[in-house]
Amino acid sequence: MTQQELFNFTSSLLEKLHISSHILENLEKEIPKSVDAGLRAMLFDSVDYSTILTNSPSLANNNVIYRFFDEFLCHYIFFRLPTQNKKRYFLVGPYLTNLPQNDFYEKKIKQLNLEEIKINQLKKYYSNLPIIEEETVLIAIINTLGKYVFNGE
Repeated sequence: MTQQELFNFTSSLLEKLHISSHILENLEKEIPKSVDAGLRAMLFDSVDYSTILTNSPSLANNNVIYRFFDEFLCHYIFFRLPTQNKKRYFLVGPYLTNLPQNDFYEKKIKQLNLEEIKINQLKKYYSNLPIIEEETVLIAIINTLGKYVFNGE
């Protein structure tokens, strides 16, 4: 199975779980708005998407899979693909491990100085994200992919 077939298979499997995945290139130049399913574009007029993966591309080690979450409680899995000539990355997410509570929304609105109307938009956004309460299966899928992509390392 080629590397592209592995990613197609994994992406299809994740899609069945309603989890997004992306192969990303040139992250040092620009991070696509699709990586957070449009959250920051919805909240802010001017968006710097480099904050999602702050320093991750430049710091990503070969053969290492990273799990992280951002200030919006969105979880991601990220790793650098082994390539010769250009830097490519595989990103899984966003997903939640549980739904935020009401105080989270109010705190974010105050912290980010957002309009009150954004609470309903935030709640709708979160209701559309997959909730993976137990990440064991997801991590097993990605670790298995990593085993083949990294040649067992």
